[in-house]
Amino acid sequence: MIRFGLVFNLYYDWTIFQVIWVIGASMVALAALVYLPQRIILVLGLVLVFGHNLLDLIRLTPEQPGHFFWAIMQQSGFFPIAPERFVLAAYPLIPWLGIMLTGYGIGYIYNKGFDAAERRKILTYAGVVAILLFIVLRFINVYGDPRVWAPQKNAIFTFMSFINVTKYPVSLLYTLVTLGPVLIIMAWTENLKTKALEPFRIVGRVPLFYYILHFYLIHFTALCAYMITTGTPFSELDFHFLKGFGGIPAGAGYGLVWVYVAWASIVIALYPLCKWYHRYKSAHNYWWLGYL
Repeated sequence: MIRFGLVFNLYYDWTIFQVIWVIGASMVALAALVYLPQRIILVLGLVLVFGHNLLDLIRLTPEQPGHFFWAIMQQSGFFPIAPERFVLAAYPLIPWLGIMLTGYGIGYIYNKGFDAAERRKILTYAGVVAILLFIVLRFINVYGDPRVWAPQKNAIFTFMSFINVTKYPVSLLYTLVTLGPVLIIMAWTENLKTKALEPFRIVGRVPLFYYILHFYLIHFTALCAYMITTGTPFSELDFHFLKGFGGIPAGAGYGLVWVYVAWASIVIALYPLCKWYHRYKSAHNYWWLGYL
């Protein structure tokens, strides 16, 4: 479903192992680990989060046995599986499994009866420590990310190099610098009551619904814009992966300002649908609603 939203074809000439795959695979692994004590799961998660970059020392080439397995587990990569058929392993399992296990393991602080003040303290300390660890490890420039930083022509570009950490596959430093601030935000917004945050709450309660729809709307809008601005009829669009990305050839696109305009417009356009679905989901008890 997600792959079709990205490329609008049924040729299956390109498949991506990204967010949905790695969440599903992590849930399957967690289904086996869930019988362990929650604190043990937390420790296992932290070991994977902080230690998985050591596995970067193991690099396999496409000619070596086990390359595909290692690509989807740790290394990532873009490789052919048949003539004009490609797979991109963008999110390997091991790094993201560590994040999933850590999140599940720390979930006990949201158990009924857990002291709210203590929860805020834990989240705040964890967030601050994560940010400080990021700064220290990034400054040392030895471990935590395969992409090292270096002084640039001025302070702004040096700062950009410093925070230019690796997402594909996700590194320890990427995890620290993204989840650290999130933990602090979670701590200090738990009891924040304001209507200004209502749209965020609504979308946050129907995340998969929004996630699926936004790909289709973005892609459809991009195709329409491309056909209108270039005068290209629909019959001339080529949806094969080697010919472009979902019918849009290489080189087509817009400046960063228009990208932000499109992003904001898509979010605003989908909000009424998310609000409707949230009400529908709250008022009905069908089993499938728990999965969307």
